[in-house]
Amino acid sequence: MPEPPRPCAVPRYKPPPAAQPHRNPLSQPRQPPSARPRRRRTRSRGPCDEVYVVGEGETLHTISDKCGDPFIVERNPHVHDPDDVFPGLVLALRPTKNT
Repeated sequence: MPEPPRPCAVPRYKPPPAAQPHRNPLSQPRQPPSARPRRRRTRSRGPCDEVYVVGEGETLHTISDKCGDPFIVERNPHVHDPDDVFPGLVLALRPTKNT
């Protein structure tokens, strides 16, 4: 007579309990984005420092007038075309006025 099947030695799979998000008891509840104050990006230095980041709508001519540096192209060999200036471009300046 054949033997009856033995029970499996491997226990049945039980899914893990649902993970709860970690909450720091010391933190405050989050505010909705509309209620949070907006942070303004501010630079601690003046507008015309030795390192200048081009902003929206600026040209080399307006930057030169604003900072008093007529030799922007000569000081920045990475600027191949003066008409190809875009926001975020970093320029080296020697400002003569800080307005």
